[in-house]
Amino acid sequence: VADFHAYQTRDPNACVYKGIPARLDQLPDPSTANVDARVTEARSLLTRANALDTSGWSFDDTLDLDLARLSLRSAILEDTWKFNGRTRAQQKPTAGDDIGDGIFLIFINDPRPAEMRLKNILARIQKVPIYLNRLLARLDTPVKRWAEIDLEKVRELPGLLQTIQDWA
Repeated sequence: VADFHAYQTRDPNACVYKGIPARLDQLPDPSTANVDARVTEARSLLTRANALDTSGWSFDDTLDLDLARLSLRSAILEDTWKFNGRTRAQQKPTAGDDIGDGIFLIFINDPRPAEMRLKNILARIQKVPIYLNRLLARLDTPVKRWAEIDLEKVRELPGLLQTIQDWA
């Protein structure tokens, strides 16, 4: 259970989404190495989950295991399935979501004092150049429509940051 929880919360934005006070000052790692590590970890967890003897388990525990297996299979498929001869990660820019979503949720949803939230938001902003270098290294042939959607989201980030600055 602890290993599955760690897997589910390795992404800093997942922590923000789920209200888990961890890695709030980090941005997701968009690198190819991280995608590969995520797949390796998911496969390992799935192998371990499939090897469990569930005889004598309650219905709820069995259901939880089934849901964990489905989640892991979905994650593996999402990161390994190829179309146009490439994976989704090689074709889909994610800067708007990876940078903006976590910052926005920390700003509007986080119950901690403003000072703590602002410290995490600033730390995330300071990591944007490293994030962008890793994202650009990962992208091989971006799908035009996905790039347009991401660009629209990125264009809105200055407005979000101005709103946060005005609030601060």
